[in-house]
Amino acid sequence: QSEVASWIKVMPETGRMHQIRVHCASKGHPVGGDEKYGDKAFNHYLYQHNLKRLCLHAFSVEFNFDDYSKKLYFEAPIPDELADFFNFKD
Repeated sequence: QSEVASWIKVMPETGRMHQIRVHCASKGHPVGGDEKYGDKAFNHYLYQHNLKRLCLHAFSVEFNFDDYSKKLYFEAPIPDELADFFNFKD
């Protein structure tokens, strides 16, 4: 399954999910499962392979407060359905 899609790492300094989706689509590589900017045929393929979500995952996020002396940092593992589709190994 992973031969039909690529997993990329995006590290925006600011921004939101929508910006990543728009930029990827504008370069001809829409985010899988994106109903607004994505490829309908590919999204159907993903659905047939039990991937029924947007293929976008925030692995980590950091928030800086005040004068940057306070930071909050969070990490989240890749969800099983994405790991299974992209054949990620532990």
